[in-house]
Amino acid sequence: MSEKTQDAVKGTPKNAPATGSASNRYKPGPEPAHSYSTPGVYTVVLWGPTNVGKSTLFNKLTSTRKAIVANRPGVTVDTHQLTFERDDMGEIRVIDSGGVGSGLTNHQLKDEIEMRAMRALVEADLVLFVVDGTKDEVELPELSRLLRKELGKFTDRKVPVALVVNKADRNDFAENNFFELGFEHIFPISAEHSRGINDLWHYIQDHKAEVKPIPAPGTETDAAKEFPRVLILGRPNVGKSTLMNFLSGKDVSAVSEMAGTTRDSVSERASVDNSFEILLTDTAGMRRPGRREREVEWVATNKIVDLSKRADVAVLVLDGDEGVTDQDSAIAGFALDAGLSLVIAFNKWDLVKDNKDIEYKFQEIERSRDLKMAFLSWCPVVRISAKTGLRS
Repeated sequence: MSEKTQDAVKGTPKNAPATGSASNRYKPGPEPAHSYSTPGVYTVVLWGPTNVGKSTLFNKLTSTRKAIVANRPGVTVDTHQLTFERDDMGEIRVIDSGGVGSGLTNHQLKDEIEMRAMRALVEADLVLFVVDGTKDEVELPELSRLLRKELGKFTDRKVPVALVVNKADRNDFAENNFFELGFEHIFPISAEHSRGINDLWHYIQDHKAEVKPIPAPGTETDAAKEFPRVLILGRPNVGKSTLMNFLSGKDVSAVSEMAGTTRDSVSERASVDNSFEILLTDTAGMRRPGRREREVEWVATNKIVDLSKRADVAVLVLDGDEGVTDQDSAIAGFALDAGLSLVIAFNKWDLVKDNKDIEYKFQEIERSRDLKMAFLSWCPVVRISAKTGLRS
């Protein structure tokens, strides 16, 4: 494998602004020195209300299209992160968090999204509080207090906050509305059109220089490592995210009975028998083209296609209680066409074992597999419960 891991890209991002002098550069104030929150990796967290452009800014800072962008709140459920190296700054990690506040009021995963956004702050060496410069949100003072209170809980370091006022290219942009929030550093930007990004990089660079790094264990950085890449594929609501969390040993993917909870890919390293590591990627559920939600699902599916070009193995997760469907067969065909090694995982096997007529149920499942996946007779099959850790 010649490529780096999905979440560790070495080299300065393409089109990343240089950090030379700027006529409108901010005037940095003294920031108390502290050590990195994570050994070896300086971390910037994007935090703020929903639908203000955090994911657009994440893509701009990392020079990727890793985060899905859509003009509606609540699209980002899980946090996204990318570790990369800039020639002028060294290694840096950027985390895109889901939104907080009233924009999530009617979202079924409101508590889950906000919990993950607050958890991301623990990783922060610097927080960029991103707001929409075209809206005078009445809840911003409350969110500012919440952010300061949460960061004030850290006794080992003081994490600075810069206010990033997005959408500065709009006619109704009003930067003056945000001075009352009391932040020393305010950056008017347009994440979509790269306005103000250069000044933002200057600020990040200067703050990083003031922070004392903690050497990471070992001599090789994550950005220099290569891991076997494993994609977790399947239809919506078959248990992919539960399996991701179980295998990684971390709560990295939001889990809900609501189909379509995972809308974007989430990657995490996992140790196999404490002997070697792999890079797991949880993907959005793949539905038939005619049933895909416009914009978000189409983008998510295209990203899975891109991920498959860099992966080595696919784990196709099926709902063991339902058996094999036509869409399961189509996803398996997609994985084979991408040249991936394949493992079939019948999930929710605890429900199958609880069936009163288990022998008939088992025969029914095997019959559906023989009919719809005859072309995969050679493929290894495991029967599991990602929820309980059962392997039958």
